[in-house]
Amino acid sequence: DPEDGLTGDRCPQGMYCPEGSSFEGQACPKGTYSNETGLQEEGQCTDCTPGYYCETEGLTEPTGMCFPGFYCSGQATEPDPVDKAYGDVCPAGHYCPIGTDLPSKCPQGTYLNVTGQDGLEDCSDCDGGKYCGHKGLTAPSGDCKQGYFCSGGSNTSTPTDGITGDVCFTGHFCVSGTKTPSPCRDGTYVNHTRSHICYDCPAGYHCVRGFTPDPCPAGYFCPGSNGYDYEPCPAGTFSATEKLS
Repeated sequence: DPEDGLTGDRCPQGMYCPEGSSFEGQACPKGTYSNETGLQEEGQCTDCTPGYYCETEGLTEPTGMCFPGFYCSGQATEPDPVDKAYGDVCPAGHYCPIGTDLPSKCPQGTYLNVTGQDGLEDCSDCDGGKYCGHKGLTAPSGDCKQGYFCSGGSNTSTPTDGITGDVCFTGHFCVSGTKTPSPCRDGTYVNHTRSHICYDCPAGYHCVRGFTPDPCPAGYFCPGSNGYDYEPCPAGTFSATEKLS
């Protein structure tokens, strides 16, 4: 094989030289490169590295990294492919930093409903009252379960971490999709956690603290569902005992 540089030489990098080639040989096509000498056929050119693009013919290395907000899966000829076999715009639910070959999914507790994003910070915390139970979501998974509240960023419908949400407190109720627990109104109570309703105050008691009934004070009567509105004994009567109804 001639290698004197005059009558011939090894096929240079970025080229391939079939038998009988001219001095220059043929350039490796777009989407490929070669940093080796002596290639004899096009199939020996190296596919462009995933995350990179090879824009022109005859390259000895990739042209550069794929642009942020896009991904290049291999053999890319451009840094910002759209709907191509070798890449596309970063899909919703994912983010693609510079040089991405495979889009990264937004983590649990977040979602992303637009395309073309390039950073983890583009993933939105799950909305209050909702939960995001899987990676790569484009919308929340659903409502927080009744008896719980989801304050934001929850990855479960029944959070208990006290940060993204928790069980509904005593003295409060949490219907499905609750962001912030609602206090029991006067005349009602609930004395346990995880409740989605408050109970009517029983006769003989008044309920103003939300989490427990208090005995109706002496000199008053409480027929039921009383808060601050319990009634004094009628004129001409009295009572020295509590819990009158």
